Amino acid sequence: MSSLTFNGTTSASKSVTVLTYPEIVKPALRVETVKIPGRHGEVTLAGTPTYENRLLECECMVNDVSKISAAAAWLTGRGDLVLGNDPDYAYDAQVIDEIRFEKILRGHGHRRFTVPFLCQPLKKAAETEPNIELTAPGTVVNIGHVPSRPLIKIEGSGNVVLAVGAYSLSITDISTSILIDSDLGMATAGTVNESYKVSGEWPLLVVGNNAVGWTGTVSKVTITPRWRYL
Repeated sequence: MSSLTFNGTTSASKSVTVLTYPEIVKPALRVETVKIPGRHGEVTLAGTPTYENRLLECECMVNDVSKISAAAAWLTGRGDLVLGNDPDYAYDAQVIDEIRFEKILRGHGHRRFTVPFLCQPLKKAAETEPNIELTAPGTVVNIGHVPSRPLIKIEGSGNVVLAVGAYSLSITDISTSILIDSDLGMATAGTVNESYKVSGEWPLLVVGNNAVGWTGTVSKVTITPRWRYL
């Protein structure tokens, strides 16, 4: 039986069978071009590659009319999507368009429907990847396909300079620890926003090797790498 998992719930638990999976497609590269007088064609502006959202449509069937409301409630909002034809990865997906439950055969309770999952362009591993803990400077290897925006916990005190590859971040007056979120561009200690203590570039983990080091009083650096895949 073909299946999918959305927001931690399997299709089988909702009496839903997947009839057709979407194709596995590399997301479209977002490009910006300019036309220059006297020059043929267009010039593509360089920069960090970014990608467009993708729409993944799954054709499904609910086996019992009485289960339609439960299926509709499940296929609402946002969550991780794992497809049976690509089980190693999860998409950050949301369902915002309507879903039509159509009769298949007169006199039968089956209903066919198509779920339009609007997905962020990059995938992550379906299984949670382990954190990386450093008690001394070292090297972190990005096994993904694109630079990742990690979550970094620094345990220490006082003023610290964190270096990740070519990126450097200065943090002042750490009490016991601080959390650096490169995706949100925010630094917190517990529930307190301490971004004002941070200056420099929010670090990225480029594909391949990344040297990680620091100056100051640091007992441990814990990195949630957030590897991403095409």
